[in-house]
This record gives sequence, structure tokens and C-alpha cells, in this order.
Amino acid sequence: MNKKTSNKKKTNKKKNNKIKAMISRTILFTIIVVTLIVFLEKNTEDIEAVTVSAPIDNENTINSYNSIYENIYYYDSRNEQRYIDYQLLNVDLSVDEIVWRTNSNLDKVFYYDSKVIENTDVELLLVNKYNKLPDDFVPKNLERLVSGQYLQHDTKVAFEQMKQVAKKQGYILNDASGYRSIDYQEELYNYYLQSNSRKLADTFSARAGHSEHHTGQAIDISGSFGDILEFEYTKEFKWIKENAYEYGFIIRYPKKYEHITGYKYEPWHIRYVGIEIATDMKEKNINTLEEYYAKFILYIK
Repeated sequence: MNKKTSNKKKTNKKKNNKIKAMISRTILFTIIVVTLIVFLEKNTEDIEAVTVSAPIDNENTINSYNSIYENIYYYDSRNEQRYIDYQLLNVDLSVDEIVWRTNSNLDKVFYYDSKVIENTDVELLLVNKYNKLPDDFVPKNLERLVSGQYLQHDTKVAFEQMKQVAKKQGYILNDASGYRSIDYQEELYNYYLQSNSRKLADTFSARAGHSEHHTGQAIDISGSFGDILEFEYTKEFKWIKENAYEYGFIIRYPKKYEHITGYKYEPWHIRYVGIEIATDMKEKNINTLEEYYAKFILYIK
């Protein structure tokens, strides 16, 4: 036997020994695992199940939740989840805006889930796309203007006073539309639908029961041009912007607030809210009745 053959046999013997050792370790590991499994199964059968119960303090759990909205004084805990959902869709809005807008239902689609106003005997009614007047509603103390239009008594007195003062200063204010019945508004709205889509019509005309004109406290006015659509370009409009609050009127549908009011900009549409509220809105720089109502009327301390 030569040297090469001898070395080859030695090498093969080493490989065989390694394989045998590996097999032995594998068998030994398998025996250990099987034995352990059998042991655990046998011993766990005698172990009784123990249920550990701990009382859950729901009150403390609720109290431990700190809402980022609750420091707003008109916060309503019932709307918490709605605040959160609305915030997710409007990350740029402040906490204050989230709360008052949600409280005003602005987190919902216009006209969706609108409520019929139950108490109509209050001084200030918020009539919009979320608040509808009863079908048989007619305001008290309607009085006729020289033009033939009708307004609620306090509104008529304030408008005539404002009109008289404006005239002395060289400004002409004419009332083009005042009180409208619910039936008339339904006819008007349906008329607009004949040549406009509902989506478009909703931007400039209210559905029956949802119009401020039903209150007898809203007026569409024209100036020296005689056309309400041109009112924005008259000197009278500038005068109204600066002085209307002194007589209790606000421009109800201001520019850039269409997403709040639901209507396109209408510089000719003014609403009587009383001198106190109109002045307060001006001083607080609040431009929509929705915001003021949510913060200072809807909320009860």
C-alpha cells in the first residue's frame, strides 16, 4: 500500500467518525426533546386553571383621558369623537375652530341631519342648512314697508331708521326682498332648479324652511344702481359695511366664508340681530352668525 492510499483511508475514516458523532448528537437531542414534551404534558394535566380577576375602574379610566378640546369653555363631551374626526380632516384648524364648528354641525354635509327648530319664540333664530323652521312658521308682528315688503316689527323700525340716516348723508337704501313665506320659498327654489343643478342652486337659494327670509329679519337691499347684484360696487355698500352694526344689522353671507354659511358671497343680504350682538360681533371680529351663535348663544354656562 503506497502512501497516497494510506492517507486517503485515514481521511475517509475521519469523515465517517464525524458523521457518526453528528448522528449520535441528533439522536440524543431528539430523545431529550421528546422526554421534555412528555414530562410537560403529564405534569400540566394536574394543574388547575386559575383565573385572576381585577376590578376595572371605568370612572378612573375615563377621568384619566385628557382631551385637547376640553379647555374650550363651550366644549361638549358628547362631541368628543366628532372633534377628533373633524380635526383629522382639517389639520390646519385650531382647537377653538374645531370645537365651535363641530358644535354647529359644520362637520356634516349641508342639509344632512338638519333639525327642526323647536323653540321659535327666541329673539335670535339661527336658520341655515342645519336648522329648519317648522312648516307652519310665521313670524309675529310682521309689518308692511312703503315698498310693499314685510318685515318683523323691530327689524322694520331699525331698517327705516338706518335708511333715513343714510339718506341724510347722501346714500340710497332700497329693500328689494323682505319676508318670504315657506310656500313661496319652495316655489322660488323649484324655479331655480329648472335651469340649475341642485348643487348650484343650493349655493344661492335656500330650500324651503331653511331661508332667513322666513324670519322677517332678513333684507336684500339695493343702492344707487338699483340692482342688488351690483350692490357691492355702490357707495351704499361701503356705508353699510361701516355703519350697519350701529342699527343692529350684519352682512349675513360675507366673502370667503362660503364653507361656513353654505352660500356664495351676498353683499346685499343683511340680517337684523340687534345692536348688542351686531356690535359684539364687530368688536370680536366674528364674521358669521354660525360662529357667534355657537360661542355665545348655543352654549349655556
